This record gives sequence, C-alpha cells and structure tokens, in this order.
Amino acid sequence: MGKTFFTTLWLLFSFASFAQQPADRIIGNWESMDADVKLKFTIFKSEGKYFGKLLWASNMFEEDGKTPKRDFKNPNNMLQSRSRQGIKNTRLFL
Repeated sequence: MGKTFFTTLWLLFSFASFAQQPADRIIGNWESMDADVKLKFTIFKSEGKYFGKLLWASNMFEEDGKTPKRDFKNPNNMLQSRSRQGIKNTRLFL
C-alpha cells in the first residue's frame, strides 16, 4: 500500500508541474498555414495585457498586389481607411 500511495502522489505532483506553464509562452512570432489564408503575426505583452499584431497575410493586398486592404469593417468610420497591417488586436485574447 505504501508504494501505491507514493506512486500516486508522485504522479499527481508531476502532472501538476506540467499544468503550471507560464502564460508568457504565447509571446513571439507565429504563422498560420490555413488552406485558404496564410498569416504571420506577433503576440506581445504590454501593461499586463496580451496583444496581437498582423505582420503579413496572403490576402492582405488588393488584386493589384500593391494596394493594402483597408480596415473597412471597423465600426469607427475614421479608422476604416487605415491599412490592416500592423493593427493591434486584443479581441482574440479576451
């Protein structure tokens, strides 16, 4: 019985150590290789919150390949003319 108890206790502590991963591991540059859209973005921490910033996307430019697509879905009309590239986003991290 003593061996079973200590083995169970050891397993519980070892699993608990894996569960205690730091949240900052998400920080860095990431790529998404979705079948339709490829993305490169960075996640960073500022003032205790996590932010994401789009660096590049396969659908980031208009059909001419040079004109950046705009933030036309933004509810703020004044921001609809800005480029999507480099916009800070927190909505995905809430």
